Amino acid sequence: MSDYSAPLTYSNIENSVLRAVERMEELTKVFAGTADEYGKAEAAFKSAYAKSRLNARVGGVYEGIKVTSDMAEDVATVSTEVERFAMEAAKAKNDSTRQALMSVRSRLEVLRSLMASYRD
Repeated sequence: MSDYSAPLTYSNIENSVLRAVERMEELTKVFAGTADEYGKAEAAFKSAYAKSRLNARVGGVYEGIKVTSDMAEDVATVSTEVERFAMEAAKAKNDSTRQALMSVRSRLEVLRSLMASYRD
């Protein structure tokens, strides 16, 4: 945490920059992991959805009713709700990590500007 009541000195700004860079490195590693998780979850969902839709269409009849294209999509949507939830959760985690990275980048820009304009 920063002490906002401390006087603005070059070393305070420099320490803040170093902390921000460390945080950015941590978040970059986390982002790589969340991007991988999201990619896998999305692939799993799309695969399960396609298989479910295909199975509904191939049978031609679902619970005694002729399967239409819209019905096949509905069946696939219902049968893949767990995979879709996992994909959406992974996407949210990935997006929040991206936002955290952007926040740290903005903080670094401000600190860089402070360092450039600092005068004793």
